[in-house]
Amino acid sequence: MQRKFHFGYDFSPEELGLTAASFVQETVLFLSRGHSVRDALCTCNPHLSYKRYLDYGFGMARANRSVILDTSVTNSRPAACPLDVQSEKRFTAEQVCAELGIVCLRSTFLQVPSRRSVHDILQQSG
Repeated sequence: MQRKFHFGYDFSPEELGLTAASFVQETVLFLSRGHSVRDALCTCNPHLSYKRYLDYGFGMARANRSVILDTSVTNSRPAACPLDVQSEKRFTAEQVCAELGIVCLRSTFLQVPSRRSVHDILQQSG
């Protein structure tokens, strides 16, 4: 017999090195992409830092293809994502939270430079 233990850990934005600008960038990429990079069929480049890439739970190979991280240099252009034709036009706050990996836009805060919620950061970004 073997004992198996399953556990989870929620990283704080500070542990992941997230800033207000990175939350805005991830949200804009999600809205412009029209679908979640968390979908198993998505082959888009997630445009995430290495820490955030791991936080999203991505393995180093995705959909039997290598994923290009922002820190890598490449001249090749990836093929179109199969989910591009299924892109949504409107998103709920819950869908944005699910993509960013946070519980709620109003209850997730960044401490630097001042304490602000992700909702306030996105609203003030335009």
